[in-house]
Amino acid sequence: MRRKIYFLLMLFVILLFNMDANADTCSSSELARLYNLASHVEFTYDYEWKVYKEKNDKYTYPSFYIVANNLNEELKVLIENDYLNGDYIEFKNNGNGMGIIDNLSGGANIVISIRGYSKNDCSGKLIMTKRIKLPILNLFSYEDACIEYTDFKYCNNFLDEKITYDKFASELNNYLKIKNEASISASTIKLDNSSKNTNPVIKIVFAIVILMVIVGISIYIIVKKQKERL
Repeated sequence: MRRKIYFLLMLFVILLFNMDANADTCSSSELARLYNLASHVEFTYDYEWKVYKEKNDKYTYPSFYIVANNLNEELKVLIENDYLNGDYIEFKNNGNGMGIIDNLSGGANIVISIRGYSKNDCSGKLIMTKRIKLPILNLFSYEDACIEYTDFKYCNNFLDEKITYDKFASELNNYLKIKNEASISASTIKLDNSSKNTNPVIKIVFAIVILMVIVGISIYIIVKKQKERL
């Protein structure tokens, strides 16, 4: 009986040792090599207009896509987060080291996982994580008001938040109010400065006119007295 227990214990230790040995097949040097490969993977994003059809109606909407460059066959690059409800999408290498994932929504927080592929000892091992915050395309940036007021914050093509038309109109009114008050204030300052600059000139002209009047009157009196003497 003791021999059987001893044999089972030895078997358990051997199996445990083998499990640990397999778990350590992803060495630190291999992990560092894969990390170097992963650090060269670059991501960019953009959007395109797509058409959505519903019965007899058509709607256009912006659809974002992410492009991954410098993909490597030893890496598996995935989008896997709450955005996909626990599922994942893989960047498929097109043969030139590039992969594209499209049909992404603006405003989404995208988490990209770079893992070891099945061809190496670090298969499935998380090598690196990258995050991309997709902006929200501002449809109100196409309003006529944005042609004139390009510095209005809600006339930017991209925003960090989704706004309603009511908020756009309200914020635009506030912006115009502040802009008009600033314009009136600037005009008042300009007029005040202009008035201050012209005051000395007016005083000098006024003084010359008075002096000329006084001289004229004096000459007239002198001439009149001389005539009376004659």
